[in-house]
Amino acid sequence: MTPPAGADLGETWTAFVAGYSAAIDDWRTNGMGGTPQLEQADLYARLLDQLHISAPGDLNRRDLWEPILRIGTVQIAGSTPAAIVAPWHPMRMAATAVKMRSLCGLIDHLLKAEEVNFGDQRLFFADLRSELAHPYYPEAVPGFTGGEAVLLTETSTLNDYSFMERPVRDPSEASTDVDPAEAAREIRGLIGRYLDLQPHERANLSIMLYNCDAAGLPLATVNALGSVHEDEVHCNVLVRHRDRSKLNKVYTDLLDQSGNDPDAIVVSETSLNFMSKLRIGVMLEGSTGRRAPDERSVDVAFLHDVVSRQAREAWFSVPRNDDTDPSIADHVPPRWSYRRVVGEEQLTATSYLVSPRQPRVGWSYLDALAAVIRKQSHRDNEHYLPARQISLQDHGLEAMFKDVHGLAEWVATYDDLLDKRQLMAQGIKVIRYRRERTHGRNMVVSSTSDLRVLPVLVRRRLDQLSLGLSDDRLSALAERMIADATAISGDVILRAAKRGVSAGELIGLVLSRALVAEELLKRPASWFLLDDYAQWLGQREEGIADILALSVDPGPDGRPRLRAVVTEAKYVEASGLAEAKRHSSQQLRQTMRRIEDALFGDPGRLDRDLWLSRLADILLDEPSALTASFSLEEVRNGIRNGTVEIDLKGYSHIFVSGPADGGGSLGDQDEVTEVRGLQEIYTREGLRQLIKAYEASEPLMPIRSALGDRRLWETSEFRAPA
Repeated sequence: MTPPAGADLGETWTAFVAGYSAAIDDWRTNGMGGTPQLEQADLYARLLDQLHISAPGDLNRRDLWEPILRIGTVQIAGSTPAAIVAPWHPMRMAATAVKMRSLCGLIDHLLKAEEVNFGDQRLFFADLRSELAHPYYPEAVPGFTGGEAVLLTETSTLNDYSFMERPVRDPSEASTDVDPAEAAREIRGLIGRYLDLQPHERANLSIMLYNCDAAGLPLATVNALGSVHEDEVHCNVLVRHRDRSKLNKVYTDLLDQSGNDPDAIVVSETSLNFMSKLRIGVMLEGSTGRRAPDERSVDVAFLHDVVSRQAREAWFSVPRNDDTDPSIADHVPPRWSYRRVVGEEQLTATSYLVSPRQPRVGWSYLDALAAVIRKQSHRDNEHYLPARQISLQDHGLEAMFKDVHGLAEWVATYDDLLDKRQLMAQGIKVIRYRRERTHGRNMVVSSTSDLRVLPVLVRRRLDQLSLGLSDDRLSALAERMIADATAISGDVILRAAKRGVSAGELIGLVLSRALVAEELLKRPASWFLLDDYAQWLGQREEGIADILALSVDPGPDGRPRLRAVVTEAKYVEASGLAEAKRHSSQQLRQTMRRIEDALFGDPGRLDRDLWLSRLADILLDEPSALTASFSLEEVRNGIRNGTVEIDLKGYSHIFVSGPADGGGSLGDQDEVTEVRGLQEIYTREGLRQLIKAYEASEPLMPIRSALGDRRLWETSEFRAPA
């Protein structure tokens, strides 16, 4: 280094040492949350920035950058690089101070405010617990294998200590100790859903834990399924792996762990016969096959982190924009989705390993970390973010999915990396998707089983309406409706295929979607089945409306604005009309009021930021709502910040399928009170006219307009969140 650069760096180092020492003293004297603990983070950022200016080059990165990045980090000796981030890490100290100040501010507000509005109290505190459990910073640190710096990321955190490991691992490495209890609970819920739809499988149910690396998951699964008290349910839990050595280890661990309680489970390598209610079998790849060309040998295959274990590490450039960076006091990393926005047609899934939005100190730290790990500097107008990435074009992944879908009726992937759109692009049907959290693992259930009975069930419903269409046109109409239903959610077609009565529900949802699509004037739109997001939104599946449609278009000032339409559809016989009208309007009203209050209600509502974050992140699942005028990140940031105006309305659609009454009325309208909603009731004749117009790709609006004088679809009320 030249003398001026060295002097500048020396001054910055001296200032940081003084500030950091003062922060440690303040922590020991006054506890967490003091101002010195925040100020030292700014001094740390200046030090890292000065390293970039004054000390470039490989030698300086090795001799100066790496030791400074290791402050507050304890390296763990061993063959595999790992580390522990301690609470006195400069960034962890600042993160804890921010959390403490935020929590104290909340408690102060609860004690002093005349009125406190949580919105949904249960959802608010669940999110608060999740946020406090998140480490905030740092989420990545350098580790060392020999003299080479490698990336380590957070895998678990307790009391502000974080265990850091490699985000991707060599296939030969041992698996980590991931708590299997949560995955076992997911399996228990999934099996309940499977048996609801296919009750005849109760006496011969089989679950395969595919590429399972540890004995903990099968044992936890057995314990979770032990809560199924119905005598007629018998379940076979199979552990299958493509690697013989790992399968042997799992088998040995199973024998060791089950030896203390021989009555709990029965472990067998070969027999698939039931000797107990719950049973574990162990199989190597190729040891079993299908029972018939089109029949699967297993009911449900469960893949726990199997996809993410095959990911590769990557670094992605993002543009630098100091003006939009949040302050460290306002930044809450767990409110940001870690999924990287990719084009709809790409066959890759990418998840950032750190929050994609950072305060100034966060970017300074990540810039230094990227330079050390990548062994090169980057331009001043960009930042680099670490990520994990998979491609379904990878031969190993492609072969694995082909294998497992050939073995199981349902394939449940419980993973934080797999994107349902990548499966759909491969021609694999996603039949159930549950968004349960902003980032982390979510459940994607897929299948390649042929639902041959579904077109028959839908066509049977259409036949009952006496549409006067030829057999070929009826068959084409049924296929088109199934395709449109799939665009809403695979769960719709799954229910319809397994329950004949749900074929009518499918027709109702498709017509409801078609009415709203025409109202949106064919603008790009994203369609969501709200049941898929019920838990994430703090609701029960049965108590929420059916569809949420989102569409983004430019306003008069050229800025993005969001149209949100909620619909609740019922397909009923005339005898059930009164109950359907009451129940449908009630569901729509409750869902609309929940969204309305969350977005536009009391300005002092404490969970508004959480709801805006959810609304922004839901677009990641279906980004087709955007026109080419806007980037997805631009719209999502605007929604989060409350600068995107929103037009919210809702419809209750009632379709009466029979009996034929001979009347010529197309239907009626009724206002849904307390919200901006409208109930539209289509008689059998109105339903027939709608379907015939839908089949011929003709406008539906003339039929809709004939129901009454209310024209909710002609008005818009764009409002900014409170």
